[in-house]
Amino acid sequence: MRALLIAAALLAASTAEAQRLDTLRMSCGQTRAVVAQQGAVILGTGPNIYDRYVANSNFCAFGETTRPGWVQTRDNANCVAGGLCYTPDRRPLFDD
Repeated sequence: MRALLIAAALLAASTAEAQRLDTLRMSCGQTRAVVAQQGAVILGTGPNIYDRYVANSNFCAFGETTRPGWVQTRDNANCVAGGLCYTPDRRPLFDD
């Protein structure tokens, strides 16, 4: 059943935006499942509102880590979809 829901959510994306899933058409559970299953996925909540969400820091670039990433879904205005990669602030090697 879960696989069927994920497949339906993937098909809901338009052909032009096949790589970007519309979270407004998905439940929070479906969104989280897609991120966990794919590892890294582009999620959008509008035509120009999107980001890359990851299952864990293994899907980030070297030196990056993750922080929680929230999206709006069909059933949840603040769904933690997965992580967002970012580079933590680094201290300078030498202080002035």
